[in-house]
Amino acid sequence: MVYTQGDSTLFSIPNGMLGREMLLVSRIARTATNIGYGGEETNESVVRWERQGDRILLRTVSYLNVADSTLPISKAVRAANFEPIIASLPIAAYNGDTTAVIVDVTKFYASDVTLLGLQRGRKEQYQVRRLDDSRSFISSARSYPTNIEVRSVLTYDAGWPPSNQETGTITLEMAHSMVLPAAVPMQARLYDERVGFFRLDQVDYGRDVQRGDAALHHPLAARAQGHGGVPAGRAGGAHQADRLLH
Repeated sequence: MVYTQGDSTLFSIPNGMLGREMLLVSRIARTATNIGYGGEETNESVVRWERQGDRILLRTVSYLNVADSTLPISKAVRAANFEPIIASLPIAAYNGDTTAVIVDVTKFYASDVTLLGLQRGRKEQYQVRRLDDSRSFISSARSYPTNIEVRSVLTYDAGWPPSNQETGTITLEMAHSMVLPAAVPMQARLYDERVGFFRLDQVDYGRDVQRGDAALHHPLAARAQGHGGVPAGRAGGAHQADRLLH
């Protein structure tokens, strides 16, 4: 659920959603000349909301290295793949029956978060110095049964913008989709080099032989470029794959 209060945007996160994995997809909605194009995807990540005391954390989830949760090595694999925290938000309030926490996401969506804004390569190319908070804001936020759609306008000070160079400024509008996948993932499918899809690499430390010929595709994990993989034991045979389709 999304609420607005003045210039602030608030998320109401049900307790049952804490710990659930979601897909976060960012795209360019509107842009200046020579800075990508409308609809261009800039990032895909698997993310998870977690509670830590009186704060809510947003972590990115990686399935690059996995092991079946029933195997002793799985604990070591998890310890070696500690999930980055991309946001830490204080709990602002609770709903009426305390079944959900309310957090202010305004700063998260309107600040310089790499997953949500201009990519690192473009920042270097355009000599971006900083994101100007005073010219960055959430332009819209809407919630639906299984997804939340947020648009944010981001303005950067740049030494070499690709257009309107006299302004020393880059402004673009980003569209962010946070999507809850099905509780039961779709069946994975074998990778075949004759099929014209990209694949994601995955190392399964639970296998006797870590390099194998089998490869599988999973709709949630394979959508997350660079963070992809199949959750161990969640899709039939998925824990045996070390290369995935994208």
